[in-house]
Amino acid sequence: MLAEIGLSLAQVVIAALLAALAAYAGLYVVNRATRDVDEWAELRRGNPAIGLVMGAAIVGLALLLRPTLVLPGVQPDVAPVLRPLVSLGLLALHFLLALLIGLAAMAFTVWLFNRLTRDMDEVAELAKGNMAVAALLAALLLAVALLIAPAVEALGRTLIAALS
Repeated sequence: MLAEIGLSLAQVVIAALLAALAAYAGLYVVNRATRDVDEWAELRRGNPAIGLVMGAAIVGLALLLRPTLVLPGVQPDVAPVLRPLVSLGLLALHFLLALLIGLAAMAFTVWLFNRLTRDMDEVAELAKGNMAVAALLAALLLAVALLIAPAVEALGRTLIAALS
């Protein structure tokens, strides 16, 4: 029982650290996609469009990554003493794989959004606080995260099973 509590506490700590990493990575992708905008200055100025897109990036990644923060339901073929460590390692591996896929999907979504709206400078519109553009981009980021989450989870579970 004590070992299970320790493993659960370790899982909470790892989940918190990985969640912070994911939030930072999501903000980094938004920052790279909007190179001509200083997001932090815009937020201090009260630009809701930038805040909405940045928030959608974080929430989208959270939706995508949430299933990866559950310990794998497999018993690794290692000594029983090492199983909790291997399980936590597999959890981290699944999370990092999903994070990379999620970040790539976000970058692709922003790129595609820019291509589909060629008549408009989306970044300039966001900098002006255009909430219509921000709402559409935020919805796209969230929709992509929701739609690819099951496939990313299945891929991770398959890889974990193969590695165990």
